[in-house]
Amino acid sequence: IDPRVDVAIIHPDGAAIPAGDVIATVRGPARALLTAERTALNLLCHLSGIATQTAAVVDAVRDHKAKIVCTRKTTPGLRALEKYAVRAGGGANHRFGLDDAVLIKDNHIA
Repeated sequence: IDPRVDVAIIHPDGAAIPAGDVIATVRGPARALLTAERTALNLLCHLSGIATQTAAVVDAVRDHKAKIVCTRKTTPGLRALEKYAVRAGGGANHRFGLDDAVLIKDNHIA
């Protein structure tokens, strides 16, 4: 929103962060920070939630041969970010789009 805004990331993506820890610091003009604040927090909460839920499911099946893989269906405009959040949580991406592979389902077979 403003090239003068500086973000310092404190914890790497995918790290388990205790409640109350600072994950990043942001410095810049107040107008730019206040303009972007709500959108940035909403996006961060959404993606962190995906990573956290993925990590919980990955942990739940850790002793099995199961692989946790996300769906192709994502929020419009957020596909790359949501799929990255799944990977940050320890999951995998099945496919990115319809052009990645041929998928034949039971309703395709006559």
